[in-house]
Amino acid sequence: MNFQRFVNFQHLANSALLALSILLLPACLVGQEDEKKPDDETEQVETFTGPERFRLNIDLCDRDLDQLQRDGRLRLRIPEFYKNRVAAILLRHVDTYLKEKVRVSGEPLVVDHASQVRMDELMLERLRFQPIEYRVFEKNFTEVEICYVDEPQTRIYVADDDSNLTPEAYQIQISNRLNLHAKISKLDQLKLTTAYGTYDVKWVDIEQVQFGEFGTASAKLFFKDGSAVSGHLEIETLDIKTRWGKITIPANDLSLISR
Repeated sequence: MNFQRFVNFQHLANSALLALSILLLPACLVGQEDEKKPDDETEQVETFTGPERFRLNIDLCDRDLDQLQRDGRLRLRIPEFYKNRVAAILLRHVDTYLKEKVRVSGEPLVVDHASQVRMDELMLERLRFQPIEYRVFEKNFTEVEICYVDEPQTRIYVADDDSNLTPEAYQIQISNRLNLHAKISKLDQLKLTTAYGTYDVKWVDIEQVQFGEFGTASAKLFFKDGSAVSGHLEIETLDIKTRWGKITIPANDLSLISR
């Protein structure tokens, strides 16, 4: 009788332990999930890179550049969105020919909540031809101030081998709007196709080349003796060198070459 009671008591105790373990099991699992959450959150914080930074593009027209040369400075307010997010300032002329930007070393200084960009005559001339970019590391500015200064700033001139260039400089007009004073690649002779045939014309005899509306599809050659002839000029590119470097110009973008 006592043995039977002991068996029943042991069976009851085992059942109670089993029921208790089942009740506690979900709590243990929830506890394990809660322990993982801090690790996940920490990982997200570690991979967060902060607010995105942008390149601030500033388009300038001829009137802006004239004002800059006249007054010595041009001050522009930047949108609130860009505050503390500017990684670079890119100055562009609205009629810029080349799209590849020039990077200038030396960051602008922040004075009176304005990031000051300093430019001399050489850099202003370059700006009319292609964009100039300034890297920015300082923050807390709400305006950009472009300053025109007389003293030379960062040199952006690139030295090149002049062996393939003419000793004298020519007037080069690009796309009917941009005029450059530059040396050009040496040309012994040009091949010109006219209605009467194809001829090799000596470059030393040419005073001026006036390209048609569609580039080298048509061209008019003016000679030193006063004569002129029109036709198709076979030339693909022209290497030129200005005060600030050497550039290859596609012939279809040329409007005029003049001594």
